[in-house]
Amino acid sequence: MSLRYPDRRADPEAMRNLFPNVNPVVWAKCQEGWRLWLVGHPDRARASVEEGLACARSLRSPISVAVACFFGADVLLWRGEPEAAATLVEEGRALGAGHG
Repeated sequence: MSLRYPDRRADPEAMRNLFPNVNPVVWAKCQEGWRLWLVGHPDRARASVEEGLACARSLRSPISVAVACFFGADVLLWRGEPEAAATLVEEGRALGAGHG
């Protein structure tokens, strides 16, 4: 899957080296997931954190993926999907163990 961003300001590759640690596009998509949940859009919230996860994975940034897993697991728990949330938690734990 190839991610396309019409505006370079939202291009995670363009921002890869601007900030240490978590890519700001990943962070924004995941935060948007929380916001969407809080305003009553659970399906859109899930889609937003899935976009954040896909973005982080495409960048091959362990810390971005771990942060996206954290946000995603919360949204999945809130949606009543504990098994899917547990999968993300385990992915995040494995990244932490593998990368210190």
